[in-house]
Amino acid sequence: MRDIQLPDDTVIQAEELFDLPDDAGAVMWDAGLVMAYYLIHASCEPEVSEFLYSVKGKHIVEIGSGPGLVGLVAAGLGAAQVILSDLPHLLPNLEGNIKLNKLEANTKCMELTWGEAKQIQHVLGYIHKARSASPDSPCASPDNPCASPDSPNGSPCDSPASPDASPNSPSDRPPSPSKRRTPDIILASDCVYKMTELDDLLATISSLLKGDYNAKELEEGVDLMFDEPVCLLSFEDREGAKGFLEDLPRHGLVSTEANIAIDVCQH
Repeated sequence: MRDIQLPDDTVIQAEELFDLPDDAGAVMWDAGLVMAYYLIHASCEPEVSEFLYSVKGKHIVEIGSGPGLVGLVAAGLGAAQVILSDLPHLLPNLEGNIKLNKLEANTKCMELTWGEAKQIQHVLGYIHKARSASPDSPCASPDNPCASPDSPNGSPCDSPASPDASPNSPSDRPPSPSKRRTPDIILASDCVYKMTELDDLLATISSLLKGDYNAKELEEGVDLMFDEPVCLLSFEDREGAKGFLEDLPRHGLVSTEANIAIDVCQH
């Protein structure tokens, strides 16, 4: 069992699995602990550095979650929603860890095999539904049909218009968060370890960052209405890491290395 204490003294716990043939995917590695403490540090002092991204109120996808400790920390720090994702045989343990921490309200686990387009689209679709649901509505769950953006004639989840809003001046209002179909932040800790899977990993990150916007939407600059989504990566400098970074441009990605001093106290 791994546990990390949050600033409000809440303790996030995650059960690890050591009896699987591929137990590397079900235990917590050092790069994951660094990521978890980075998120805590960023939640306390986001203004200290441009490389500190607070997860509060954000929609988060963690890929290669393993036991899910990093994503659970994000949920505990006030993320609007967190999707933990990994291979199907790891989902029962992820589900158990979500329940262990009583974070069912804003955390879900989903199957996501890197490079699988249908699964990526399923994750993006879930994010879109979650954004479309009013956070103040009693039926704001994305699993509730009334929260679907495709519901005819609107839905009980639709937020009432502000009394000060003018229907004739949409450009004066900020874009609705429900129009965004990407996560705000992708978390990926210690995923750079198998050379044969790195291309699929990059393709998955790229697809999640770009979302499922069509060509017309991209041409009209729909992605410019919002802050650009980011992927936060932490990994050991093992064989293949350099090639991974050099391969980013091929997938339309750029990277910035952030050197941040973080106090790490493992409980």
